[in-house]
Amino acid sequence: MELFEKHINGLDIVNAFAFQLNRRIDRLILQCQRFQFDFIRCHKDDFAICLNLLPAYSSRIEELGLSEHKTPGQIYAFLHAYPKFSSFPQLRRLYFHMDLNNCDPTMIQIALDSLAETPIETLAVKIVGIPEEQYRSYGLNLAQFFQLPTVKKLAFATNVGFPYDFFDNVIKPSNIEYFTFADPEINFGDFSFLLRLMPNLKYLNIRLTSAQYGVRRWRDVDQNKLFPLMPMMKTCIVHVDDRKPIEFDLLAHHLKAMPDLLQLEVTAPHKLFNAQNWEDLITSSLTKLVHLRLYATRHHQDPETVVQITDAFKTPFWVKKTNFVFMLMQLIDLLAKRRKVKCRKYLDVVIDQYRCLF
Repeated sequence: MELFEKHINGLDIVNAFAFQLNRRIDRLILQCQRFQFDFIRCHKDDFAICLNLLPAYSSRIEELGLSEHKTPGQIYAFLHAYPKFSSFPQLRRLYFHMDLNNCDPTMIQIALDSLAETPIETLAVKIVGIPEEQYRSYGLNLAQFFQLPTVKKLAFATNVGFPYDFFDNVIKPSNIEYFTFADPEINFGDFSFLLRLMPNLKYLNIRLTSAQYGVRRWRDVDQNKLFPLMPMMKTCIVHVDDRKPIEFDLLAHHLKAMPDLLQLEVTAPHKLFNAQNWEDLITSSLTKLVHLRLYATRHHQDPETVVQITDAFKTPFWVKKTNFVFMLMQLIDLLAKRRKVKCRKYLDVVIDQYRCLF
């Protein structure tokens, strides 16, 4: 029974096991109290068969995976049959990748609003196909996810170039402990604002930029005031927009509020990595740090520059830290070299990464 409940996709149970082998297997399936149905990259025929048989399992489904990626029309068909996620009273994990070119935004909003009626704990949402000049009319705002009292793990991504007012309606602290904001990059004003809203945060994965939004007022960060301590924070992963680098002092201002941090990973333009600055930060504020990964990026680098950057990290302090890694990476213009490389954008892997993490 544990095999069916924890390790086998409900899609496979319906298509390969239920009422197809023997009565003993059927009795085991009927006795199962929880199922996980992953429809991501599901074949259209298998999806249609499973959707018709889903009512027999709906009260026991704890995990759902739905995606429009390479399966256009899947979410529309699913929401046409189940307009609200409250149809799944035991739903605890949802992976939801929608393309508004193929979905009705009103249906999407009704479904997302209904999450308040479920015991949802893990939520990964990716929204693409939003015209930047129209996204406000869709009511897509992070506030609705932050205000879900049971959510502990949240991942979010969208194709909108800047998040504008995504956070404006978030007015009270959330219970989120694991947070991934995969796309787009956000500025330090919003970064600081979000951290204050998640006092119980243990894991953070976010992309930062120094770019200013041209739509609303810029949120300032007052470095003269100590940032509220985040004693629960254990892992922090930061990716910095290579075109709009950030200041070390701004990043350090927030990292100093994480005294119990165990793992830190920063990918950013090489100018952010002054070896002495990082050593001072670690010895004064991040004394419990166990694993450090610093990835410095450059588009063009001459041999002398490489030596200057890397030699700074060869002092006794850095040599003794065997779990600390500094890596200098050169960014290559693939188009200039006419190389054909098939790759998936960072935005396209958010749901897969989040599922692997938990």
